[in-house]
Amino acid sequence: MLFRSFWQANTVIDGGHPDRGGTGYQLLNTSGYTPHTRKVYTFLTDSVALQNGTSGSVVDVTASQNLAHFNNASRISKCRLGNSAACSGTATMTDATQETLINWIRGGDVATGGTNCTDGAASSCTTWRNWAHADVQHSKPAVVTYQITPSVTQYMYYVQNNGLLTVVDTATGQEKWSFLAEEALPQIQAMMTDAQGPQLQIADGTASIYIQDLNGDGNITGSDKVWLFFGLRRGGRVMYALDITAPDNPIFMWKISAETTPAKVCVANGACTNASQFNELGQTWSTPVVGKVRANANPVLIFGGGYDAEIGRAHV
Repeated sequence: MLFRSFWQANTVIDGGHPDRGGTGYQLLNTSGYTPHTRKVYTFLTDSVALQNGTSGSVVDVTASQNLAHFNNASRISKCRLGNSAACSGTATMTDATQETLINWIRGGDVATGGTNCTDGAASSCTTWRNWAHADVQHSKPAVVTYQITPSVTQYMYYVQNNGLLTVVDTATGQEKWSFLAEEALPQIQAMMTDAQGPQLQIADGTASIYIQDLNGDGNITGSDKVWLFFGLRRGGRVMYALDITAPDNPIFMWKISAETTPAKVCVANGACTNASQFNELGQTWSTPVVGKVRANANPVLIFGGGYDAEIGRAHV
């Protein structure tokens, strides 16, 4: 028996091939959607090791200053892309390399797609590489149904192992937007090089959805809220929160990060404050759950203390 994805034509048989069909196929074959026009956003804070004063973003994730694009190179900087010398003002990374890294995470063919993807001149990289979708190992998709007049829309949320929280229209399989965890930026070079050795773990957590349906009608309307939470699993000691009430206009709520010491909590404008109560947070493997506790009127997020990455490692 031959199997194909729901969204593909009868002639596209993907079966057990991970590099055919599904959302990866739709990504490459959506008319007018290219690495240049792809909607990939991030949110920059000072909770990461490599940062050079470009933190502080507007809460609207889709704002131009949050765009993960070479046109936003002053913010998606060489420092944040892993060039530590650039953090102190003397970059050793070229503009061409900077553009190459950014276009690679956007799915561009930086090997054979032409100089527009790699010339460091803000050209339009319009050629996809053969397969631009990363693996999804542990992240289970979460589906939200929105009542958007005059129709009902369903979006699916999941995390790729390249650091992208990806949002797909369940009716078409087409990507609506992706959010790149800023922790992935300095690891793009290693992902692109793909050297022999253990698999790189960037982000692979399952998104948890909280829906506040005030009138209980089953529709997201009026003052109802939809919040999304996800961790990086083996990718890091971080938990993110986004407001996805308006599905095409996500809002950054906060993130907790123990990637630096002391740990930090970063809120809507990108400002981070020290939060030593999270210093011992491990890798955020657990799927967060929203619940109520007696001492707090607002919902609370409940998740495990995290995996200790040092367990099982040899020490000298």
